[in-house]
Amino acid sequence: MSEQGLELEREQVLLLANPTAGRGRGDEALEAVERILRAGGVDPAVHRTRGPGDARERAAQAERDGVGVVVSVGGDGTLHEALNGLCDAAPAMRPRAALGLIPVGTGNDYARVLGIPGRDPRAAARLLLEGHTRRVDLGRLEGAGEGVETFCNNVGAAFLATANAAHEVHRYLPGRLSYSLGGFIEFLRYQAFPLVIRVDGRTLACEATGIQVSIGRFCGGGIELAPDAHLDDGRLQVFVLRRQNKVRTVLEWPRVARGEKVGDISILSGREVELERPDGRELLLHADGEVLRARGRARVGIDPGALRVVCARS
Repeated sequence: MSEQGLELEREQVLLLANPTAGRGRGDEALEAVERILRAGGVDPAVHRTRGPGDARERAAQAERDGVGVVVSVGGDGTLHEALNGLCDAAPAMRPRAALGLIPVGTGNDYARVLGIPGRDPRAAARLLLEGHTRRVDLGRLEGAGEGVETFCNNVGAAFLATANAAHEVHRYLPGRLSYSLGGFIEFLRYQAFPLVIRVDGRTLACEATGIQVSIGRFCGGGIELAPDAHLDDGRLQVFVLRRQNKVRTVLEWPRVARGEKVGDISILSGREVELERPDGRELLLHADGEVLRARGRARVGIDPGALRVVCARS
């Protein structure tokens, strides 16, 4: 769903920058973006984040202050905090501010769907100056902590949450190796457990290896588990990989990562999803890469068109 572009020079613009993103490339990216925006007639305010939670607090204040565009300059963590901060302060969790993105991290999956160049902050800044926006869907996760956690791309459970947590541990590895090697090590250790997945009232009970609830198509640095996902169709795509022989899973994974439905995979679609461990034990999750924990049950929903993002022209 497209809409008229922003005149960026007439808007208050805030750059929320994580200096440590991309192995320290955050500051370099920020300087390049500032130069390009100012040359284009935009004088942005700049806030360098100081630690976990800081970007969320500053984004919330920006929404309360009527800032027109809040730009995340960093990785998935900075984007997740900026999004949640905007929603924390917005009536009915529908921010007035548009969300912009200068990707500096290793995954950059949401940027990929929006057509924003990854690891090229100058190109992303020039795209930002064009001011093209669209309305997209916003995800909400309940049951993992206090209140509602919002997300723009996906929520993962079972091994896909474990692999994401492993990526955090293996960040010292270059590029996608932190995803692939960290994930492989955790996969060898992983033991599937019973889960009940409910999608708009339909129930699937299984021992699950991987679950992904998606708005966007990609995860893990370009893995396509939801090839039919669209950012603005008001639906969640639910990928379920049941337990199977690990050797088979490893051999089939390249095809799975390209979006092919092979092996013991189910793809469901709906607007309300519930994940439950029948034994009531802790359920590890991630929301856009942010590791979270639920007490046995979590609910995922979608708010159509609740978020305005700056993106490439389609």
